[in-house]
Amino acid sequence: MRSFNIYDRNIVEIPTDCIITAIGPNGWWLNGGINDSIMETAKSWYGADGAEVTTEPIQDGGQLVIYRQRPPQAIFGAVMFVVDETSKCVYDIVRTALSEADEHGFTRVSIPAFGPRAVPGIMDKGHVSVKSIAHAILDFNPVNIYDVNVVVNKDPFTASLLFEELPV
Repeated sequence: MRSFNIYDRNIVEIPTDCIITAIGPNGWWLNGGINDSIMETAKSWYGADGAEVTTEPIQDGGQLVIYRQRPPQAIFGAVMFVVDETSKCVYDIVRTALSEADEHGFTRVSIPAFGPRAVPGIMDKGHVSVKSIAHAILDFNPVNIYDVNVVVNKDPFTASLLFEELPV
């Protein structure tokens, strides 16, 4: 990877080839604000007739769902959902997502970061989730991805934790 960027704004406002996010087995998004942002931007594009959708299994359970076409008027390209069927830790989910994005040829990706205030009691707690995200990115050795945007939205505390962990 050539660069890391940390943004404290809405993930759909950042030009990227692919937004990567995770959802639970019942369609529950691990970071609910992303759902609203993507759906607001894409309107009814997802699930519409003619939308190019790929669904495939991934290792260790779960599946990958990729909407490949750029929604009209969006500055982001594809959206890739990693459906976690096994309740993996944050580190493993992020590593799986990066590996799949790299394997599918994406070069610039945006990943939502969630900190202590985003999903309390559900994921790794507090600083651990931020460290898990950062270490998953730092430990990853991509072939295609050269730019990773880590995005928080209206959460300067989590952004400051990320700045401590990632060499930006």
